[in-house]
Parts: sequence; C-alpha cells; structure tokens
Amino acid sequence: MVAFTFKSGVILRMPMWQAPVGTGSAAGVLTVGFRGTAGKTAMLGRHVYRVHPTEQSWTVTKEGEDQPRVGFADREAAIAAAVRLAEADEPAKVTVDNGDGTIAEEWLFGSDLVTKLGA
Repeated sequence: MVAFTFKSGVILRMPMWQAPVGTGSAAGVLTVGFRGTAGKTAMLGRHVYRVHPTEQSWTVTKEGEDQPRVGFADREAAIAAAVRLAEADEPAKVTVDNGDGTIAEEWLFGSDLVTKLGA
C-alpha cells in the first residue's frame, strides 16, 4: 500500500500495483496517471474550463493556468470553444459564471477515476 498526501490535506491510499506511472506539474497543479486494467493511464479528477465575462468580452481559462486560453465577443462562442476544449481533454468540466462568482451552468465530459472506482 502506498499513500500520497496533497496540499489540501487529502490522503490518497492505493495498492502498490495502482501506483503512479508518471507525474507532471503545470502551473503548480500536480497531475498523476494511474495504471488501468487495459494498460491505459487515467487522471484523478477533471480538467476544468471556466467561461467568465469581462468588461467587454468572454474568456475561457483552464483551471491552474494564469492567462485565459481565448477570448470572445459573445457568451455562446466562448461556451462553444470551452466545450470543444473539454471534449478533447476528458475527463473535463465546463463552468459558466455570471461575473459575480456564481455558476450559471456546468457540463461534465467523460468519467473520472473516482467514479469508476466507486469512491
């Protein structure tokens, strides 16, 4: 049995055969791949794409990145771009906020490892 402790205080325990096959770091976010039964790696958690209004446009930002990926003049175009990014980056989630921090809409793409493990 191996255990990983994350900054949030969450402790993840798993059998040695499920131990990470690789780690990567981007903008301070730790990504860990785990061996699957079919020899694939799976991500723990979801990539989150946020659609957010600014004074004159709508932006799409991936959680953990400092700068928006793209900007659009209207909400619908920003949502369409975020959905395309999420579909290509499963498991993922798109959230749309109203500019005041409340989430107006949210979509999930793919299934995450936690759901598959029944946790």
